[in-house]
Amino acid sequence: MHEYCKYLVIQFHVVSYEYFCDQLQDYELSWMLQNMNYAYKEEWEQTRYKLYYTIAPYTKNKANSIQEFFPLTTDKEIKEEHNYEISGNQIELLKEKAKRIEAMMNKEG
Repeated sequence: MHEYCKYLVIQFHVVSYEYFCDQLQDYELSWMLQNMNYAYKEEWEQTRYKLYYTIAPYTKNKANSIQEFFPLTTDKEIKEEHNYEISGNQIELLKEKAKRIEAMMNKEG
């Protein structure tokens, strides 16, 4: 417990010491520890972009993307989120839906 206190209260300032000692529930602690990689996601993204655009022109190893050059743990979720393809049938259904919506909008206007 002492290590968790150091980690959440002192190092990352996620919760106050009083809250950690008096009110923090077990399920809250496990949730906080599992999601700590999101606490500074934006700062790491900025660091990655600065590093990539500073160093990439001088490296022989040409990465296809910033994610390959400097991978972060949060990149996995981005890949999973966008890892699907739309079939031709789905495209046709969406086009039909767009036509119906357009027809409804023309009737109202």
